[in-house]
Amino acid sequence: MCRTPLIRLWLLLGLLTLPAAADPCGAAYHTIADIQGDGQHSPYAGQRLTTEGVVHQRAPFGFWIQTPAAQQDDNPATSEGLFIASRRLVKTGQRMRLTGRISERHSITRLTPEHMYVCATEPGVPQATRLTLPLTAAQWEAVEGMRVEGHALVSGFTEQSGILSGSSLWASAALMWQPTELAPAAAVRGQNNRHERLLLQAAGRQPLWRSQLPLRLGSRIPFFRGVVDSFTRPGQAIQPRVLATELQLEPQPRPALPDYPPAVSLVVAGFNVNNYFNGVLGPQGKMQFRHSRGAGNPSQLLAQTQRLVRTLVAINADVLVLNEVENDGFGAHSAARQLLDALNREQEKSGLYRLITPAHKGSDAIRTLLLYRPAVLQPVAAVQVLHQHNSAPDAQGKALFNDYGNRPVLIQTFRHRQQTIQLAALHLKSKGSSCGETAQQQNGGGRCNQSRSRAVLALQHFLKHQALAADHRLIVGDFNSYTAEQPLQPLFQAGWLRAAGFSETRSHSYNYRGLLGNLDHIFLSPSLRSKVRGYLSWAINSVENPALAPYAATQEIYRSSDHDPQILLLEL
Repeated sequence: MCRTPLIRLWLLLGLLTLPAAADPCGAAYHTIADIQGDGQHSPYAGQRLTTEGVVHQRAPFGFWIQTPAAQQDDNPATSEGLFIASRRLVKTGQRMRLTGRISERHSITRLTPEHMYVCATEPGVPQATRLTLPLTAAQWEAVEGMRVEGHALVSGFTEQSGILSGSSLWASAALMWQPTELAPAAAVRGQNNRHERLLLQAAGRQPLWRSQLPLRLGSRIPFFRGVVDSFTRPGQAIQPRVLATELQLEPQPRPALPDYPPAVSLVVAGFNVNNYFNGVLGPQGKMQFRHSRGAGNPSQLLAQTQRLVRTLVAINADVLVLNEVENDGFGAHSAARQLLDALNREQEKSGLYRLITPAHKGSDAIRTLLLYRPAVLQPVAAVQVLHQHNSAPDAQGKALFNDYGNRPVLIQTFRHRQQTIQLAALHLKSKGSSCGETAQQQNGGGRCNQSRSRAVLALQHFLKHQALAADHRLIVGDFNSYTAEQPLQPLFQAGWLRAAGFSETRSHSYNYRGLLGNLDHIFLSPSLRSKVRGYLSWAINSVENPALAPYAATQEIYRSSDHDPQILLLEL
């Protein structure tokens, strides 16, 4: 066995830990604030310098030092913390003198030591700096490497937020919104900079939190403490990260079941059920799950069905628009029929639902379902369907409505209390795949923005020129468009009312990477303005931890989908 490498290692460690001939501590050195400078990068990058500081946090690949409070400068733009890229075992509280080369990595200023000396052991570590969020990029840079503490809200879950534990969370002063939920993207692009929220990550191996805690976006973090390890990637703005050593959490209460006032004659609801697929009947009557969407086996399907049914029973709507149901017909083994039968088994006779069954099914893997209670609503004539082949054309003669991704729109007229009310049930193309458009990012609308915009124009034309006449009209479904995006603007311009406008608080139906917004909408004709008795975007899904999958075997309704149900109360 060759012992030479081990001997060399021990000699090296001995050289690092032996005291110098004369105590070097206190001799001239560059302060940490001097090394950090008041800009994004150190003015001494690439140079060999000496500094001193107190160890306040260890990490697998190094440790942080900080200038004691009594020796810090008076410049708030300069950080008093510094990362030391060394695996040497150190103890918190040790005052170190280090000599090495200064460099930058992921916007973090670091010193890679050639010489290290323990000057003394302090009775404690430097006091944490109190943060008040939000901070600008420059303010984050000014506390890089320092001990900090503060309070915040949970504003996002990360890929590391596992089913049993979570090693990281997004936190900010307030919930974060999609830019195009609030205004056209050009007007608010600067309002959602990444530095407005921080990544709270476990500093050690222990998780920050256990997912048995019903943690939701908006949950309070009354106290966190750790070290600022702000980092960035090429071409990106600074993204602050705090490696947390202490964290307190106060879960946000979950919303109660809907409770409707007596003066309501009609409850209308829209709900994206997140890919309800029930497989295909194979040999010996066994169900086979061949599709990449939805449940992957019978037990997952059973859990998904039970949770969706509990949710729909709680909504207790008279007419339901359900998006993302497998497009496999209406036969005995279809997904639509299975969900309908499961729902009706939980209803009294007066509350039973029926399906609207259009002949035109479309070509997409998913379809939109329209369910109604015949005890409350009676269909007037057959359902009408908007699709590519009966769509109004544009100026070049091309159909405005494109069947690619835009599911056929069901337009059913009902009679309710001697009045007719027409409901258009839709699900427009998602932002998830390309439509070959040249201006996909128009007004920040993302992929297929033009396709959705054209589909809305086609629907407006259909309702005006081809649909049956009705006293009142509703458009319900997943538009895949946030409120200020282009597809919805023609509806506003034509006088349609958005049901969310009747809510006293800002609503949301979807959460994408910690940014909230409304992809799901209910629009109503002006004739219904005086008939509205309430609106609810029931936040049971979008703000929940996505680690709780729709297929989890639980009695809870929370996270039964990734969209929140939209509920409109009317008195006709």
